[in-house]
Amino acid sequence: MQKVRACVGAAVGPGSWADWVPGGWGNRGSLPVDYELRGVLLAPIRVGEPISVYRTWRNGVSTEGMFLSTAIREIASSGEILTSNSVYRIAALQAAGCRN
Repeated sequence: MQKVRACVGAAVGPGSWADWVPGGWGNRGSLPVDYELRGVLLAPIRVGEPISVYRTWRNGVSTEGMFLSTAIREIASSGEILTSNSVYRIAALQAAGCRN
């Protein structure tokens, strides 16, 4: 999953990587753009609900944690997911050696 940009009319604009501390209490704004994570989707993607992920990777670094977005406003025909603050792209990954 990747945050690709702030949405038009974002309730809270994105912070900057220069000021953002992962897990910090003093962060201002939503996650910076170009935030990328890998993990397990914990709930179906539904309008009105947040994106909920058990995160195992963040920006290329192995780190476990929880990710919870703001509420989903729209699932665009392009596949992008618009929340109250951000636009995300989500793709399923297949583990090496797994067969369908």
